[in-house]
Amino acid sequence: VVSSITHNSIPLTEFVIGHIATSTRVVTGWYLIAPTTGSQTVTATLSETGSHKVLACIPVTGANQSAPIGTCASYSGFDDPATATVTVPANGAGIAIGTSTDPTGAATTTVDANSTRRWGLADTDSLIGGIGSTTVTAGSNAQTMSNAAADYFSMIACPINVATSAPVRRRSGITIFQ
Repeated sequence: VVSSITHNSIPLTEFVIGHIATSTRVVTGWYLIAPTTGSQTVTATLSETGSHKVLACIPVTGANQSAPIGTCASYSGFDDPATATVTVPANGAGIAIGTSTDPTGAATTTVDANSTRRWGLADTDSLIGGIGSTTVTAGSNAQTMSNAAADYFSMIACPINVATSAPVRRRSGITIFQ
């Protein structure tokens, strides 16, 4: 489990966690408001040793600086598809992150028609796969991730609140998930 994350030595804030009850597969979300731009060092401190880790990011700009994250939803279980419903604000974005006990899950996992797949990572040695996606469809969104076959899967979905009338945009930065 990730116990802390820093960006340029500044701590990030954990905002959501989801895990598979019968497994050690954990998904956590972290954020940092207004991080320093340019090349920076990101450090994740883990409470457990071993190789079973997938760290990735879906960074955004245009988020509300006092309340960047809305009410998150999660799913954990043995199923296909995995669905978590969130309310995406107008001009905002929804972010969904999932992890599977299937090491090929990153390659075979798909997202629903309202979402855009942003990354997929697989570690066949660790028997873990991860996927991330975003949606800009406002209103109640059932963000869905589907595996090629039913497997243990954990997923979090979170709306990103906007700062102004300008839309939230995905950009380089850091949000880390395990």
